[in-house]
Amino acid sequence: MAMGTMGRGRLMSEINVTPLVDVMLVLLIIFMVTAPLLQEQVSVDLPKAKAGPSDQDRKSVTLTITKGDQLYLDDKLIPFADLDPTLKKIFQARDDKVIYLYADSGVAYGTVVKAMAVMQPLGLRLGIITEPPPEAKKHGR
Repeated sequence: MAMGTMGRGRLMSEINVTPLVDVMLVLLIIFMVTAPLLQEQVSVDLPKAKAGPSDQDRKSVTLTITKGDQLYLDDKLIPFADLDPTLKKIFQARDDKVIYLYADSGVAYGTVVKAMAVMQPLGLRLGIITEPPPEAKKHGR
């Protein structure tokens, strides 16, 4: 608390908020830098293809297939045998029937088709996520 005189002998007492603002800004910067590092994601090498932007949002369901043919449903490892009952459970209560597929470019085509065959009877709309080719990134597409 800063105290000083205001002229005619009266004391002026004010709270100095500058240190508070400094601390809050430092904390904000720390959280902004560390928050992206805290997200656990499955690493896959997506195939390169020209495609429009995805309308994927945070609430969407994602299925990731890694090089080792491991399945991750929203970053949770699941056995292939559990894919059908798990998807049924998730989508029975949801209005949006959209799932996004991230498949590593080294995954066998048959593995992707098996996963798609599980989704088809459930009536899910499938979005296949790719990376733009290097030349498209240079041109800003």
